[in-house]
Amino acid sequence: MKKFIVFCLLFDLFTRVNAQSYTIGVPVSDTIPSFTSYGADCPNDLLKFRLDSTLIPYVTGLNFQVEITSINGLVLVDNTDTVYVGDIFPLPYTSDSNILTINLPDQDSSFFNYLVEIVGTPTVEGESYYCDVETAQTLMSCNNYLEIYSGSDSTCKVQPPLSSTDSDIGIPNSYILSQNFPNPFNPNTRIDYYIPHRTFVTIKIYNILGKEVRVLVNHFQNAGNHSIDINANNLSSGIYFYKLQTEGLVETKKMVLLR
Repeated sequence: MKKFIVFCLLFDLFTRVNAQSYTIGVPVSDTIPSFTSYGADCPNDLLKFRLDSTLIPYVTGLNFQVEITSINGLVLVDNTDTVYVGDIFPLPYTSDSNILTINLPDQDSSFFNYLVEIVGTPTVEGESYYCDVETAQTLMSCNNYLEIYSGSDSTCKVQPPLSSTDSDIGIPNSYILSQNFPNPFNPNTRIDYYIPHRTFVTIKIYNILGKEVRVLVNHFQNAGNHSIDINANNLSSGIYFYKLQTEGLVETKKMVLLR
């Protein structure tokens, strides 16, 4: 057997988002812990993405997807259609098997980079779902799987929308990390976030390899609305991740610097 089983145990950058941050009306764009690159080791190599049945359905208004971020050589889906950078494939996939199959016909040069994501906006208050979503990659000879599954039996509930009273006084009732705007950006963008009580806050930026490139916040902050303006003049084009960490939340989101 040319390859072996590898379980996806990644560094702290990809710690699962605190599921209690799912709030009615608040957009979600989460990157799930996963390997992010796959290359051909043999002719007609392939990688199959499979969403475990326990996550079907998940949260009403949220969807799993695979986003292709870069490609080298010929890459196909279901061995027929060409895959391009920026293509997004839903999970479960719209095929008879509900499995997304990405094929690499050329052994010498083919590879692709990708992200596994949860996106959308929750719409049903109090809906129960599994809090922890993880991945494991099984590497076998030319027939490989990336499984997306529930990492534990613990469940959470979608939080209610912010009350008008909370909005008026500027103090939310749950942690919220918003998607940076604009995104993609060049070179300036802004991150908004909300904390329900005074706590120590750390926000860092990482590159696609998981290397820390900038510390934005590293101190105590009071409850309320906060924002950070970012100038990325000293960073190269590419995909980055920003991670908010407090005693009540660890959440990571993706941003794209496009020169």
